Amino acid sequence: MQCQVTCVCLSVARDAGRYPAPGRMVDAGGYQLHLQVMGEATPGPTVVLEAGLDSFSSNWYWVQTALAPSSVSTDRGPEGA
Repeated sequence: MQCQVTCVCLSVARDAGRYPAPGRMVDAGGYQLHLQVMGEATPGPTVVLEAGLDSFSSNWYWVQTALAPSSVSTDRGPEGA
């Protein structure tokens, strides 16, 4: 069992470097928050999309693309990237 846990932990660490999540991590009061920003800064409103219960910001990709010019999707708490 310990060997399996070790292998999974090593694989997760390796894959995080090989396949980084799209977007960027920002500091939000001591917490790392994953954001996916699309579009350019405009004088109009920016639409903020929050991932729901068992979801991630990448699930908003198609909606976020249609909402251009400016939208941001985020993961909840420590979930996601």
